Amino acid sequence: MPVINRSDLDKRGILEIVSEYTTLRPSGSEYSGLCPFHEEDTPSFFVNPEKELWYCFGCNRGGTKETFVKEIGYTVISEDSPIEDIVNYWHRSLMANRKLLSELNTLGITEENVVDFNIGVITELPEGMDDSVLVDFGIANYTKFVGFLVFPYYTLRGIKGFVIKTDSGYRNSKSSDFSVKDNFFGLPQALKAIKKTNKVYVVEGIRDLMAMHNTGLTNSIAALGVQITPKQIYQLNRLCDRVIFVFDGDKAGRNGVMNVLKKYRLFPYVSVVLLPEDEDPNSLYLTNQLQDAIEPLSVSQFLYQENLSLKQAARIVAGFSSDVVALDEANNLAEVYNVPSDVVVKEINRFRPQDKKLPEPSEEEMVLTYMMDKGITPSPELFTNESIKHALAHDDIVEIYKHTFNVSYPYNIKEIVERYMYRSLADIIRNADFDPIEILVAVSVLRKLL
Repeated sequence: MPVINRSDLDKRGILEIVSEYTTLRPSGSEYSGLCPFHEEDTPSFFVNPEKELWYCFGCNRGGTKETFVKEIGYTVISEDSPIEDIVNYWHRSLMANRKLLSELNTLGITEENVVDFNIGVITELPEGMDDSVLVDFGIANYTKFVGFLVFPYYTLRGIKGFVIKTDSGYRNSKSSDFSVKDNFFGLPQALKAIKKTNKVYVVEGIRDLMAMHNTGLTNSIAALGVQITPKQIYQLNRLCDRVIFVFDGDKAGRNGVMNVLKKYRLFPYVSVVLLPEDEDPNSLYLTNQLQDAIEPLSVSQFLYQENLSLKQAARIVAGFSSDVVALDEANNLAEVYNVPSDVVVKEINRFRPQDKKLPEPSEEEMVLTYMMDKGITPSPELFTNESIKHALAHDDIVEIYKHTFNVSYPYNIKEIVERYMYRSLADIIRNADFDPIEILVAVSVLRKLL
């Protein structure tokens, strides 16, 4: 069973601890969020920072911060772990090596990064220590790694693994109770900035992560690859309201994002940064181009650029578990694919569960939305009897109907109004030199007369 040091637990408030597992928002004198212990779409989990207590009304669990970490699955221990002493010793060894620090800086790893992430260089062990503790972390013979850079993998419960930069690449080592694939590197260091901005950037590798932090985007974490796992998605769904993927610009990076969108039910808003082909955050940082390259696209824009059909894109958008996010992305699809929003919503609803269908906009709502986007706000006074008379007196408006629908007024006008009028009115407004208010009034009048 994983462990957490009591001294580490005592140093942190309950909000900081719980926030690593779910997004908390102010709710009176308390904070609320989605429960980390059961699936739900409406927050029923509450934390009282003053009393240092938490409770979930959905699964009826609650208690102190110690109870919380135990519910997560950890054992609280009193003694400090010797692994901390080893990591700190290796870190001091690196900080004393000015030549190596200078070399790392040319690779995009600054001295500030070294301090923030407690990066070290593997040397001998501190006096009085043996390598038995390292064996527990998957390093059976640490001497063969002497001289290599080491990145400690921090979590809520302390160090749970290492990423070692060897001549042949990066090597992950970990304790037996920890999975690198199911976590994010750099989460403890980024957590404060994530909560402050309510968004998180997800990159592939460690040097990419350093580049993001050096650019001021300290709310960034690294997945250590593009194969996002269900447990990582579970964390992202509870971490904040907006997730921005900044994977490498190659095919593998784009496919990694696409797989996430296709495989998982995401709760937060999702954006994608498409980097230039064969570039990554680190390479762009080294050429002073990273900041300008961070231009997030909506999911709809990403899917369109990846040449997905509307049906394929709608199927992906249907996978968002939040109705609000799915509806917002439906509007993005309508704009990007230049298709009426009601058509998009109907296509998305084909793939959503019965109890998660999105509300389909009426044709009148579509027109009103269009007009308000143009800065025109219809008022109740427009629909008075005088307005009706005025609208019906405009032969030009009748001619618009005749020209647009190729029919003779007033024959078949009911069918026109019911089936086509509001759906095509936006095109009328765009293409005709008439007051759109009068057109809207006329259509409303015809509805009332039928």
